[in-house]
Amino acid sequence: ILLCLLVVGVCGEINL
Repeated sequence: ILLCLLVVGVCGEINL
């Protein structure tokens, strides 16, 4: 999760 927050541009789209 923390890593995704740093990469919200990529992980953000995947998680959201």
